[in-house]
Amino acid sequence: MKMSEAFPSKFLAKEDIGTRAVKVVIEEVRMDKVGDDHKAVIYFQGKQKGWAFNKGSGDMIAEHYGDETDNWGGVEIELYVDPNIEFKGKRRGGIRCRLALPPAAEEGGGSEIPF
Repeated sequence: MKMSEAFPSKFLAKEDIGTRAVKVVIEEVRMDKVGDDHKAVIYFQGKQKGWAFNKGSGDMIAEHYGDETDNWGGVEIELYVDPNIEFKGKRRGGIRCRLALPPAAEEGGGSEIPF
């Protein structure tokens, strides 16, 4: 048995994304308890897990869709794993987002991954 199966998380992890970019549509953003803190979490249409995003990712979305997270519903973004993200001084990798490209502009295409 995998530890991730024995102790499932309600939040996205880089292992949920893998090596492919995944297109998702934002359903809502809300404050949730993550560990001992309360953080902004994006929930996606048709997905169970939310993403506790960081300020940089939030700023990127806000730059294109506005500062009010209540207006992000219906916005399509693409999630991918950046292996260069550092956490507590070690390179561990993590989830980043970018604007979703229209189908004609895709190279290799996104992938539908259930999470």
